[in-house]
Amino acid sequence: MEPFAPTTSFIPKKPIDTSDIVVTNHRSSGGLVGFLCFFMILISVLSYGGAYMYKKGLDAQKVAIDQQLAKSRDNIGTDFVTDMKRLSARIAGVKSLLASHVVVTPLFKTLQDTTLRNVVYTNFSYAVTTDDTTKKSIVTVTLNGIAKSYETIALQSDAFTKSTIIKNPIFSDLKVDSKTNKVGFKLVFTADPKDLSYENFLQNTPNQNPQ
Repeated sequence: MEPFAPTTSFIPKKPIDTSDIVVTNHRSSGGLVGFLCFFMILISVLSYGGAYMYKKGLDAQKVAIDQQLAKSRDNIGTDFVTDMKRLSARIAGVKSLLASHVVVTPLFKTLQDTTLRNVVYTNFSYAVTTDDTTKKSIVTVTLNGIAKSYETIALQSDAFTKSTIIKNPIFSDLKVDSKTNKVGFKLVFTADPKDLSYENFLQNTPNQNPQ
């Protein structure tokens, strides 16, 4: 008679309950997602708060600068502003005077370079007038002189054409001296005030100061 041996089976009597495992995994994933959401919300709140504080700082800085500028303007004072206006008006007046001031030195230099040897001037005068046609200011120069002959006066008229300053030269009142046979004359010509301005004279005058 064979001895009794207990029987062992690897087939489960009922289905294995896996609900606990599934529930455990679901809870773990949900906790991680919640933590990440909270972390992102926290970062957003901190970023917004930082931007808000930065804007408030800029606004406060702008107000402080505006107050400082207003204080600086008040410290200048009305007397200083008035003095600056007067100085500006004086500078403008000086510039206008320099631009309109006529210098006769270029005229003398031009007459020296263009006058013939047989011509002598006895009188010189000038006046700033207004041209009737152009309505612009002109310098009218009047000269009295003596020439050797009528031919000399004609040659002198041609010599004036080489000048850039003398314009429209006209000889008149020609009279022959019975004792010397020389011809007396009156000469009138015009010049542009710009060519005789003091400002232009200074610009065209070489510096004579030693270096």
